[in-house]
Amino acid sequence: KVEVEINEQQEKDEESEQTDQEETSEEEQEVIETPGPPGSNIETEIVNPAWQPIGTTQSEPHVTQFKKDSVDWKEMLDAVSYATGLSQSDMIVWFIGNNGPNKAVATISTRDKAQYYKVYIEWVENQGWKPTKVQKLRK
Repeated sequence: KVEVEINEQQEKDEESEQTDQEETSEEEQEVIETPGPPGSNIETEIVNPAWQPIGTTQSEPHVTQFKKDSVDWKEMLDAVSYATGLSQSDMIVWFIGNNGPNKAVATISTRDKAQYYKVYIEWVENQGWKPTKVQKLRK
């Protein structure tokens, strides 16, 4: 009996250690905000390690499509919306373009043009577009 009680206590200790480790990794995933370079159009640069791919209905191999009526365009907008917290009905898309293999960059603003953003996204195989960086622009 004593041996069983010790094992149970060890298991509880191990479980609490795992919980501590999980909490630590969540704390490490804080949003990183850095001011833009002096004299630049970038007010703040935001990186959130917790951002995940948004999911996709597309199959591999993925081919990036910059056509407004494509599924890829819609999914890119979903990723931009997710990164900025703006619904698509609350934003104006000024530009979405190529930013390298399986990468894109979008310039958007709020509908009232009070705030502008540049959003960087990348394609994650079988998982869809994932935001990597948001730049809050001065204009």
